[in-house]
Amino acid sequence: MTDFEASGSQVHELLMSMEGRTGLLAGDRVWEPVREWTSFSARFILLEAGADRITLKLGTNWEGDSVAFVAEEIDRVSRILANLSSGRVLMPGVLGTASDPPALALEYLEGTPLFEAIPLLAETERQAVLTACGEAIGAFHRAENVPDESVAGSAAMAELSAAARRTLVSRDMATQIGPGLTRARSYRFSPNDFLVTDQQTLVLLDPPHVQKYDFVHRDIGTFFMELHRSLVGEKRPNATEAHSVDRSRNAFLAGYRQAWPDVLDQPEDIWAIDLFQAARVAGVARGRAGSKAFGPARRALSWALWIRSGLSIEK
Repeated sequence: MTDFEASGSQVHELLMSMEGRTGLLAGDRVWEPVREWTSFSARFILLEAGADRITLKLGTNWEGDSVAFVAEEIDRVSRILANLSSGRVLMPGVLGTASDPPALALEYLEGTPLFEAIPLLAETERQAVLTACGEAIGAFHRAENVPDESVAGSAAMAELSAAARRTLVSRDMATQIGPGLTRARSYRFSPNDFLVTDQQTLVLLDPPHVQKYDFVHRDIGTFFMELHRSLVGEKRPNATEAHSVDRSRNAFLAGYRQAWPDVLDQPEDIWAIDLFQAARVAGVARGRAGSKAFGPARRALSWALWIRSGLSIEK
């Protein structure tokens, strides 16, 4: 709920009203707001009581009765991540839940947002972190039971066709390729979804809360857009930069295939990933132009056209 005021008294009242209070939240302590940030679906408030910290997460698009679903999702995704071979991805545990406003109290795990950390890591550390990211997302996708519903399939196809239209790519190609692409529950990445700790362990802050089924390639295309922006900026890369981006992409894909080796093994899969990425980058270019930042708009457009120039499928 966006109109919640992060004052000490309101925070205390909300925390004390929560159900299932456990861990650091089990006692009657005074927690003071320290810092705020947002993700795609939530507003986060860091709280301190002495040397201890917890995080208050308020849903910005949740209904009150969906809090239980979000808490269950956190538990479910935590179990998925606990089985990863890398052992490098953690999630904060739930300390309490409230429905008015819709909110969760979570363990606090400290780190740097992934795409801020990536450029600062040494090459070997970067590859290891990106491989762990790929494995985590691949494991999440694989865990989804995609319903055999014509409505869900049609919605995914419509999004693929829309991406083709935004990048001026043949919709006939999208229609031809779409039925063979793998679908899973949409992730809706935010740059703040993953944190990187000092030990290069990953923290997943905000697991998916949507129940829409899309092609897995949309999630990966979005991730690659953020990865490119982190390494190169919003522009077409030079040869050296393109090589660095390619190595980083391959590290991610290696982790993804480790979790789900039966997908992303056809030229059509890479085509779809790059199509979704180009569509997102074209949106960035339009956004920069709309705000009259014409220099950044031109650079982003050049980036989108560069991705589009590589959209080909060798038969």
